[in-house]
Parts: sequence; C-alpha cells; structure tokens
Amino acid sequence: DFAIPFQFVEANLIANTSLDLVAPEDGFVEELQIVVDKAITTGGTLGVTIGGSTVVAGLSVVIANSATKGSQASATPTAKTPTAEFNKGDRIRITPAGFATAGGINGVIHCNKGNRPAL
Repeated sequence: DFAIPFQFVEANLIANTSLDLVAPEDGFVEELQIVVDKAITTGGTLGVTIGGSTVVAGLSVVIANSATKGSQASATPTAKTPTAEFNKGDRIRITPAGFATAGGINGVIHCNKGNRPAL
C-alpha cells in the first residue's frame, strides 16, 4: 500500500483548478481522504480521473458549505471497478467543482499496489 498526498490552496480551490499528480507505481485507488485546512465558505466536490479522462467510478468527496478547519471527508470507488486502476507514470487528476469564495484542503489518495482484484 502507498499514499499520494495533495493540497489545494485557496486560489486553486475557489477557481476550481484541477491538480495533476503522477502515479509512482502500478496500482489502484482505494480511498480519497481530505481534511479542511482553511474554512470552506461555499462547499463542493472533489472527483478523480486517471490518465486525464477516465473517471474513477464512485469516487467523489463532498465538502459541505461552511465546513470548518479540521472537518474531514472521504470516499471509496465503486467496488472492484477497473476505472480505479493506473500504471506507473499515469496522470492522476483531482478536480474540484462548485467551490467559491474561501477555503483550503489537504488530502491523500490511498492506493494499493498491483491490479484491482477480479470481479
């Protein structure tokens, strides 16, 4: 298992600017966890895509309006979905939607090595 940390500073979060990361090895996404680092005024969602276009099914974290510093949220992908798989060097994109006015988020993508178990 391994984790990929990330951070959305206020300017990027409220502009709903995607964050691109690079997969350090082959694996699949198991969970997305966040903690509010700076109070969120207008909440929104964070979604994940692999390779820039494959949406990880079921993986969307909702951050509420008026979420206070220290608030946490998490999500897991749809069980055994092949959309959660990635190869070393693939782009993993985290895309915010709906945020406005103020806030910051720290988070981590929890991953497992290898291929996702078969259905």
